[in-house]
Amino acid sequence: MTVLEMKDIQIKDSPVHYRSEYRAAALVRFTGHQEEKIPIIFSIEHTATGAVNIAVDVQRPLNYPLLPVIKALKAHIAEMHSGGKLPG
Repeated sequence: MTVLEMKDIQIKDSPVHYRSEYRAAALVRFTGHQEEKIPIIFSIEHTATGAVNIAVDVQRPLNYPLLPVIKALKAHIAEMHSGGKLPG
């Protein structure tokens, strides 16, 4: 399973300056070359120690194990965050 891209990324207003929340659609490719667009909500939180915590919530049931999907999405989001490719 691979994450191909993130589309329609929208930042949600948050009064907390160290936490950003987003809505997006993740285009993923499952085994067998099946591609699917998955609606997700994710957040990026900067802790007091300088670490970054990423949480991902898939917004609909999948016909694929959820843990590998979340792990791949977190890795892709972390890469986008470190590369400055997220709004806000």
